Amino acid sequence: MAWIFIAVVVGGILSVVVSRTINGRRAAKLPDVAEERFIALMSQRSPASPEAILRERAYLAKAIGIPVQKLHPESRLQDIVGVYPGFQKQIAMNDLRDDLFGLAKDTTGRGDRAELPQTVGELIALRLSLRGH
Repeated sequence: MAWIFIAVVVGGILSVVVSRTINGRRAAKLPDVAEERFIALMSQRSPASPEAILRERAYLAKAIGIPVQKLHPESRLQDIVGVYPGFQKQIAMNDLRDDLFGLAKDTTGRGDRAELPQTVGELIALRLSLRGH
């Protein structure tokens, strides 16, 4: 019986390692965007400070689970989140929707009208405007 438990644990660990390796390789295909370039592109969408823009970029990268330098303002969220296979993609999109809903509700008192934008830049600009930047 103990060997079954050990086999299940080892199988689970292998599954996590393989999944992270695959996601890392998929994310590596996305081009890098330097901070200065990202700020320059975002300054056309939002009057927020560079620090606020970079803070939102870092938050979004962490929420999606990819390196921060892989986010470009023109990238479609569906494409970026597409580095995940299967149900993980939907979980990441739902987490972004839920977070935006909460932020809109805290700011305006209503979150039911918060729609997830199409691009990374639109989402960051919306989050910044809801935060008053």
